[in-house]
Amino acid sequence: MQQHAHWCAQVEERVRAEVRALRLDPMHDGTQVLSIIERIGADVVIGSCGTHEGQPSVASDVAAVVTDASMAFHQRSVLQARADAAVLAGSQGIDLTTYYLRGATTATTLVPSNAQSLALRQIERAQIDDTIDGLEVVALQASPTTVTAVLQAPIRTAFWPIEATMTVESSGRLDYVG
Repeated sequence: MQQHAHWCAQVEERVRAEVRALRLDPMHDGTQVLSIIERIGADVVIGSCGTHEGQPSVASDVAAVVTDASMAFHQRSVLQARADAAVLAGSQGIDLTTYYLRGATTATTLVPSNAQSLALRQIERAQIDDTIDGLEVVALQASPTTVTAVLQAPIRTAFWPIEATMTVESSGRLDYVG
């Protein structure tokens, strides 16, 4: 019994160390959480170690890590979708005069100011429909052939407060294939 308690304490310390390491890398993709679970063993995950001196069990730590990691992963997905939508909207800012005179050819280009305006308008509309707290447009660039959006937002977690941000980038290129 004493060996089991000692083993549980060692496993719990390992998990806590890995959780701290994970907090230093908030842009993880979720596979780190799965590897923690695999390494600590099934009996710990189901909570066989219980609590130690008023400390939460390893299972609750793992649940907190999984929840926070899932939240961060979801937030990153939403932020990436927002950047992708902005780039797609910006790609509609083609030079209509050239397009109507020559059709869709290699001469068709983006009007950078139109592309930027359309991309920004898309971000603003999306913010009205589904606000991302702390969203920052880091960069919104357009050239005659590309549109790029770089967005940043703070990571929000349920259990462990993290003062970190995530940044995503999306880019699209106007190419004529004919």
